Amino acid sequence: MSSAGGDVINMTNHDRTKAAEYDGEILISTKKDEIIRILKYKPSESGAGEHEELFRFPAKSTIASYLFVSAKYIAATDIDNKTIQLYNRATKSVTSRALPGHTNPYNIHFLPDGSLLVTGAGNKLIKCRIPEEDKQLEIVWTKDGLDVPIGVASDEKGLIYAAGAENKTIYIINEKGLRLKNHCGVENY
Repeated sequence: MSSAGGDVINMTNHDRTKAAEYDGEILISTKKDEIIRILKYKPSESGAGEHEELFRFPAKSTIASYLFVSAKYIAATDIDNKTIQLYNRATKSVTSRALPGHTNPYNIHFLPDGSLLVTGAGNKLIKCRIPEEDKQLEIVWTKDGLDVPIGVASDEKGLIYAAGAENKTIYIINEKGLRLKNHCGVENY
């Protein structure tokens, strides 16, 4: 996109598309022909710019791959294999990481300390560390009983917000995974 904005990247022949931003960098997750492609978009001052494919993986699921970016990793959910694809920005390599218990990841979010929040099947929110060598993510804590948590975010105070799809609830949790009381009339967990 040019600095003036208004550009359009045409992905109309793709099944699903999501975008993420990190430090001015635009990344796109798109599905076409049963392949998820993670693209890095390069803005241009004069036009629509270009994109570069960083990595890809097969995908039969109709659910789009969620994408989140940190200084070290680009992470994408792989629903079919119940894993998270991690692209190491320094080494330009991809590893597939599973959650213990074969939990299917849905949405992901990096915290400032480099740990990863994962919403998943079984109505869970999981905080993980990414070990350098192991193929499995290391679980720090799990919060069960959330109502279909589809979105997850955090703020500068360390609070974590998970959106429950079915009951339209925002769950507010501290960085240690403890329940918080909210005085705004929003149900908490």
